[in-house]
Amino acid sequence: MVCEFRIHHDMLTVPHGALEFEVFTPAHENGHVFLFAHPHPLYGGSMYNPVVTLSAKCAVQAGWTAVRFNFRGIGQSTGQFTGEKGELQDFHVLAQWILSSFAPRKFWIGGYSFGAWISHLWGKRHPGVFTHWLGLAPPINMLPFSWSDTSYKQTIIVGSSDQFCSLPTLVDNLHHTGPDVKLILITSADHFFTGKEEVLEHILITLFAQ
Repeated sequence: MVCEFRIHHDMLTVPHGALEFEVFTPAHENGHVFLFAHPHPLYGGSMYNPVVTLSAKCAVQAGWTAVRFNFRGIGQSTGQFTGEKGELQDFHVLAQWILSSFAPRKFWIGGYSFGAWISHLWGKRHPGVFTHWLGLAPPINMLPFSWSDTSYKQTIIVGSSDQFCSLPTLVDNLHHTGPDVKLILITSADHFFTGKEEVLEHILITLFAQ
């Protein structure tokens, strides 16, 4: 992947102290912003996860500004893991900061694994401030996702061999949703997209270029 961008590392003041985050800024900005959340903090998840990094770089290649961050208790972020409420607050603070700092033409949110769940929960509670949710490998076997018609578009990217996302269950759950939900399947990919990074990269670049 060849694209010119700069990374700005910073800390955002929050009620529990500070959140560590990074902004990927392309050489040629299009005014769109993408906020992406990382996998489960208790299983090694952080904003430096390879899939999170790949997702940010794919957005930047299409001219988007991408923001990634560490949930509370990870890296330099203060606080302790809560499992849901605190992480939702972290996501909310970053989303509000983006809206006030950038006033984006388009604002997409999303996440990978646990990050997909947190961003999905937040999105259902704040449907009017963004236009698209992107969920990579949503762990529906472990966490309670609730699919329904929404006012925003949803894209789900999952591997056919994902250990934490039952494909038949996911398809059945999405059966009653509206046309604004798109499922993209990567054949033989596991939950970590092992060996399928180039396939995922192509899908993401195509998605952001639309």
